Amino acid sequence: MANLTLRNIPDELMGKIKSIAAIERRSLNNEIIRALERVYKNPEKTVTQIEKLIELKKNWEIDDDFYQSVQEAISTRSFGRDVKLD
Repeated sequence: MANLTLRNIPDELMGKIKSIAAIERRSLNNEIIRALERVYKNPEKTVTQIEKLIELKKNWEIDDDFYQSVQEAISTRSFGRDVKLD
């Protein structure tokens, strides 16, 4: 297998990767590999999904009820046990 070194990862992106890895109980390495596999496994499908989401977005109406529902979903989510990532 090949090795890859990433440099200059924006802090915000690194924070997101760490958070998702912790939630999913994966190492940073495995989370990044999983993300790359999702994108490159079938790039045509990814582009098609993005195009469909953009089309759907045209019909979305976002109001206060939407934001309240999102906040309720976030506040009730269980993140499981704490995981220390170094």
